[in-house]
Amino acid sequence: MWVQPDLLMRHGLPLGMEFGLRLPDGSAPSGMHDADVSAALAEGLTTRPLRETLADTWAWLQAEGDPAPRADAPSPDTWLDAAAEQRLLDQLSP
Repeated sequence: MWVQPDLLMRHGLPLGMEFGLRLPDGSAPSGMHDADVSAALAEGLTTRPLRETLADTWAWLQAEGDPAPRADAPSPDTWLDAAAEQRLLDQLSP
């Protein structure tokens, strides 16, 4: 669900930080996933099913363990808790 950045800020949720998405200070999402990949596909780029990627990632995590968090990663105690999430969702519901 898309939410205006100012609503998140009013609830003390810096844009993207509650979900681990890292954006430069003051930035808003700018279409970083909107790239046109048609030229790469035309040259033979192939993709694999998401289910396969998820299964392989899960197997890797089971074998290797969780990677150490980055030094600049937000602490889990700063993440959005379920009660705060529900209050925000209640405000968004028509």
